[in-house]
Amino acid sequence: MAATLHGPLSGSGAPLIGRPVRGTRVAVLGPGLRPLPPGMTGDLYVAGRGVALGYLGRPALTAQRFVPDPYGPPGSLMYRTGDRARWTEDGELAYEGRGDDQVKVRGFRVEPGEVEAALRTHPAVAQAAVAARPDPSGDRVLAAHLVVRPDAADVDAAELRQYLGGLLPGHLVPAEYHRWDALPLTANGKLDRAALLERRHAAGPGAAAPADGIPEPEIARITALFDEVLGVPGTGPDDDFFGIGGNSIRLVQLITLARRAGFGIGPRDALGGCTPRSLARAARREEGSTAR
Repeated sequence: MAATLHGPLSGSGAPLIGRPVRGTRVAVLGPGLRPLPPGMTGDLYVAGRGVALGYLGRPALTAQRFVPDPYGPPGSLMYRTGDRARWTEDGELAYEGRGDDQVKVRGFRVEPGEVEAALRTHPAVAQAAVAARPDPSGDRVLAAHLVVRPDAADVDAAELRQYLGGLLPGHLVPAEYHRWDALPLTANGKLDRAALLERRHAAGPGAAAPADGIPEPEIARITALFDEVLGVPGTGPDDDFFGIGGNSIRLVQLITLARRAGFGIGPRDALGGCTPRSLARAARREEGSTAR
């Protein structure tokens, strides 16, 4: 059955699925079947005269999908689609993926839609999508994909990471941040998550930083420590630790190895950016203050 209708897609912007057709109600609901306000992602339900009584010969699936409608006439049902969606401020439905898009990252179950909703509250972010990709060590890494508003000031990964850290638990803060001109869509106008997974990390702002007096051998030694901790060769001097698969546990490992190698750095030196060059610079500052 058709439950919503939207005009032709422009090829860019959020994948909208429109408004309910006549005789149909749709609802975006959260825990306890509570309606969610615009901007918050929840489970998409369909109700109204187009909803069937269930699946023929499949009572278990019927009980799972066709549930009592607390907002309709007595005895009416609503259908749990399995899709995730949110209302826009204009009263349109935006598709946010399947409910089974949940992923497990470092032992935590992560709902990408929750992270995406938090990202969209940043004033510079127009669109956001979050995917989890496997890294070479076997872990999964959360990667944020975003479109920046054309009239917004520039925003970098460190700022976004700090912003999300104030809204979400640490395990929900993405390690990677990728900028797109427009998020990739499938032929049906839905978010192309497979295309998101093909995007790998790129060096962040500062990749073309000029020489700053830090001896290259020192930077190279810390770069080798990045490779050892992350299990991936080829780290660049300006690659951000968290942007190439690092996390808080691996940061402790990195700092421990760096201290053993004679670099006087600590966790605070990773704030606002954690690259081989920035850590070598921090170690130099520590040397200077100790000498005085």
